Amino acid sequence: MLSDQVCFRCRDCFVAGEEIVTTQRTCQLWHKECFVCAECFQPFPDDVFWEFGDKKYCTRDFETLFAPKCAQHSCDNPSGRFVVGKVVKALNRSWHPQCLKCTTCHKVLYELGELYGFKFSRLSDEEPFCKDCYLRIKEKDRGVKFCHQCSGAIEEQWLRYKEKLYHPYHFRCHNNDCKEELTSTAREKDGWLYCLKCAGINFCGLCKKAIKDERSVNALGKHWHVEHFVCKYCEKPFYSQKHLVWNGEPFCEEHYNK
Repeated sequence: MLSDQVCFRCRDCFVAGEEIVTTQRTCQLWHKECFVCAECFQPFPDDVFWEFGDKKYCTRDFETLFAPKCAQHSCDNPSGRFVVGKVVKALNRSWHPQCLKCTTCHKVLYELGELYGFKFSRLSDEEPFCKDCYLRIKEKDRGVKFCHQCSGAIEEQWLRYKEKLYHPYHFRCHNNDCKEELTSTAREKDGWLYCLKCAGINFCGLCKKAIKDERSVNALGKHWHVEHFVCKYCEKPFYSQKHLVWNGEPFCEEHYNK
């Protein structure tokens, strides 16, 4: 019965007919004037409150007391600089997921799944960078080149692949019949790396194996074993027959319009 209940805050009984406040989760009861923030003792704006322990706080006081502050100085999160909800812990600081960005290129590092910290001075905090920008900063700061694979310093020969620098020994020749560990003399061909010897060999666009003394076809910007240059639809070799191209793929005349 109501007469047996007491206010959760002041512990006084309720009077018949007075307005009572309750919450569904805890089933606690309050006098209306007692249902206030545990810190500022003011009513909750728009009836919105946050719980910590067995106390309730207005949004402002909850953020001030318990919510971490986003480390991004230019934070433009709609909820403000306090991180309420999902928080990313990185570089000994807290961030909104969308605020953890590369200092140079501003890519969202949480989405990239990579994070590298760099200190510009002994007393400064580490700043966040993506891998590409981090290596460029290190190269400029220390006057040496760094490998994009292992992030280690490149002291002697280096290999440039897809506009990035690597230790050559991280790669082997793409020719399956060779697989030799590469050196700085390696060459890029059709998007793959080959040793200097294999770089002068043509490789079949289908089986990827070297074309040696066999007959071959040069089509669609690639080389093919004659028997491997086939119709995309029926997979029959063209040999000396005419082929037609649609969407970058070869078709025989019979299946070109299907």
